[in-house]
Amino acid sequence: MGKASPLVLINGAGTVGSRMADVLTSLGITPLLCKYKARERIVDGDEVKWGDLQFSTVELQELYANHSSTKFELFAARGSLLETRVTHLNDVGLNCKGSIDDAPWDRIDLVIDASPNSGVAWRNHNELYAPGKKRDRGVPFSVQGGHDSRLVDSLFFAGIPGTVVDDPEMQETYQSRNAKVVSCNTHAITTALALLRGVLAEEFPDMVDYIDLSFDRRHQDPNMGGERPLFTTGLEEKDYHLDELFSLLPATDGRAGSDVRKNTSEYFHNVGIIVDFREAIPRRVIDRYKVAIASYERAIFTDGPLGQERVAVAAAEAGIMDADIPFPVYRVDQPKRNSRKLKIHCLTPQRSIVSPSTVDHILMRTEGLTFREAFDKVNTQGCWRGHSFGHVMNSIQDNLSHYAHTSASEEEILRGAMRAYNGPK
Repeated sequence: MGKASPLVLINGAGTVGSRMADVLTSLGITPLLCKYKARERIVDGDEVKWGDLQFSTVELQELYANHSSTKFELFAARGSLLETRVTHLNDVGLNCKGSIDDAPWDRIDLVIDASPNSGVAWRNHNELYAPGKKRDRGVPFSVQGGHDSRLVDSLFFAGIPGTVVDDPEMQETYQSRNAKVVSCNTHAITTALALLRGVLAEEFPDMVDYIDLSFDRRHQDPNMGGERPLFTTGLEEKDYHLDELFSLLPATDGRAGSDVRKNTSEYFHNVGIIVDFREAIPRRVIDRYKVAIASYERAIFTDGPLGQERVAVAAAEAGIMDADIPFPVYRVDQPKRNSRKLKIHCLTPQRSIVSPSTVDHILMRTEGLTFREAFDKVNTQGCWRGHSFGHVMNSIQDNLSHYAHTSASEEEILRGAMRAYNGPK
């Protein structure tokens, strides 16, 4: 008899949760799923009506279809109108087994809380995970993205070599403790700076004077149907995810600041990183850094124009629809030869970038793997939308390096590859 697969519950099987489930299932681990509702809830005075399917429901249906031999089980989150919501979830083929209270809590090895906001995560903790609720000693759980880090004693996780997660002395901690898998943009900036630190090695802290981070966020998840704003929001100086960065990469602590705003796009966050060094950096060092990004298993590098449309086309040519890629895309520039300044430009795929990292964390918690063992297993055995991770990274990177499309050919590809593409105005 082989060892039984761990039982993992993804509590919040929406935009991020369904993508985690895709990677996890590709490794032969079928997660339990929890979702609040299938249809948009419309309140009309004292009457509750139900509208179209949520887009997250459509994506779950696609997950089920893409893994047609897998029997997923789903539970409805606590709340009002439970029986109606269970009926709707079953009506659209999601195999809902009832309330989340009916889940096999005595057998669940780990919960990943990907619920929509920190308030829901706190409620889930108080009602489901805390000691004395579902199990005397509590249920192991970790949280996603923007959730309150105090729920997990501010232990941050990102599947990025060269960070504290990779420290041999931290392996037992990450194998045994609840953690917060950090946000998409924290993954993007930490990856860029961890790779730079790897190139500069022990000289990194002393060489860096300041890191200026600029987050230009997308206004909503793709295909949600909200009205596109006419303007970006005002630029605001704000410590944005810096506590996560400093914790994961202590060499940056106190050396970075950030500003943030929202733009009018949907598919990627645009992130700018300007590194000011204390002395001039030779071009050969910058070239080594570019090679490090281009060789890294979870990043895509380009020397060409870094545009969302361009990346979407390159992804479509690699078989990845709707620009739904799991890795950040980077371009690196040095304003003038041997200057003291380095500019790193990044597109962050908000929906997907945390998925491989979360599965690293799941494997460490449930199978007792070290970080490097989990990282290698996900990279070599995991799949994204039916494609190996190596194919996704190398194909998109290669497509960008040989990009030769006209605006007409771009439009033709995007019309077939993007759900909500309507062509130029």
